[in-house]
Parts: sequence; structure tokens; C-alpha cells
Amino acid sequence: MLSLWHTGPHSISVPGKRPRRGGISTSLLSGQSVNEALPVVDVWLDGTRHSALVDTGCSRCVTHVSCCKKWRKENVTILTISGKEQQCEGTGVVCLQLSNGVSTEVKVFVVNTNPLGFPFILGMNGVTALGGVTVSAHRKVRFGVEDISVCAAARASIDVNEKDFSATYVTARNTWTAAWKWSGGEEPGILQNRVE
Repeated sequence: MLSLWHTGPHSISVPGKRPRRGGISTSLLSGQSVNEALPVVDVWLDGTRHSALVDTGCSRCVTHVSCCKKWRKENVTILTISGKEQQCEGTGVVCLQLSNGVSTEVKVFVVNTNPLGFPFILGMNGVTALGGVTVSAHRKVRFGVEDISVCAAARASIDVNEKDFSATYVTARNTWTAAWKWSGGEEPGILQNRVE
């Protein structure tokens, strides 16, 4: 159960939160840096390494003008989480690359100040292009294109039985075995084809 305390005539206080104009906004827990409290990952944008904040509440990536080589001036306004409108310099495309070498191009809004103190906000269009995202309890960020540990963990084996073939995956050996189903139950003989 969440405890609430009155701090004024029409406001409430929540542990770890601070009151703000009639609402409550989040704050960092004492002793934690931004990089420890939020999901942050190093990425390469158009070949240069930057820290990025992973924000699944943001529909499109947002980047500082210095991080985007291909952009055009455009009258664009975005709505921030605080409810304020922020004028953008324009829109563009960046080559977004992970440390494992996987890369993709993503559309971005271009701004002249570091959004939330980061040069790049990885929004949902970037998250989707990278196959989704998982953030561990220790705030380790892993993208779907990197995550190879989620396959074949639920079953001891996988059996596929089709009209022309059968296949079996054995988890303990990490192997697939496939067999063709020949008509009449016999393998065809060696073909004697010639090209003249």
C-alpha cells in the first residue's frame, strides 16, 4: 500500500516523488546518477558514439542537431512528457548502430538542445527497428536483434512432422536432425543426368 502525506492544502507527497503544480513527477533516488536510474545504452549515430536514453513512451527518436548528418529544416513541434510543446529544428534520418555491429536507419526529430540531457532519445520507431527491447532489473538494455538466449528454453525437444520431411531439435545437444520421407518409403537411386 502506498503511503501519502499532505504537504499543503491541495497537494500530496509520495516517497521518491516530488510535488509539482498539483501533480506528481518522478525524481531520482538519492545517490543514483541518471545513467544508473534510467535505461541508457551506448550507440553509434552516423558513425559517432553517443549515450542514448531508451524511452518507450516516445513514438519517434529525438536527436541533437550535432548527431544527425542528414536532416532538413522543418516546422515541427513535439509534446514532451511534462506537457510542454518543444519546437524542433526539423526532421532527419540517422544510421543507428549497436555495439555488436547491427545497424538500421531511423527517422528522427532534430532539436538544438540535448533532450533530457542526452544527445539521443531512442524512441519506439528505433526500438521496433532493433527488434524490441528488454531492460533487466539491473537496467541492462538488450535489443531483440541481440537477444539469442530466448529460444528453445521451454521444451526438452521440438518435433516437426510434415508431409515430405520430419525434423527434431534436441535441446541438450543443441542439434537438429532432419529426415526426408521418400515416396514408397525408399530413397531414390542415383540420378544419371548428363549435359551434352
